[in-house]
Amino acid sequence: MGESLRMTNGSLQRMYAALAVLGNRRMASLAADLKVARLLRVLAPHVEPLETLKRGIVLDLAAGLPKDAALSNTREQLLVMTIGARQAELDAETVEIDLPIVYALRETDLPKEMTGADGWKNSSQLGAIVADLGPLYNLDEV
Repeated sequence: MGESLRMTNGSLQRMYAALAVLGNRRMASLAADLKVARLLRVLAPHVEPLETLKRGIVLDLAAGLPKDAALSNTREQLLVMTIGARQAELDAETVEIDLPIVYALRETDLPKEMTGADGWKNSSQLGAIVADLGPLYNLDEV
């Protein structure tokens, strides 16, 4: 069904986040909405455990702190940096995922600007979203 691709956990999470943003916008057609839904369904089982692992990193590091302890600003910053470094290690790990490239989005699938004062918001930041979609956006037709 899909094409097996190797990527980092961080890339996988960016793809999922970009799809989640698109899932909350008015897409160009029902077919485009369904593509986004299918891709989200395929990626969710890979992304959700990563979120659990990231929360676990925070809980493990916080478990070593005394309850109700007030941290100095320096200690708090060190804790935040340590959490970030551990989560970055997880993001850098590579995984192999079967992606249903047949559902890759095309320019015609992307949200369009709508009418009204806030209509521009529907199509805002599409360049960043497309970049985060990686292989889930078909650049060949551009």
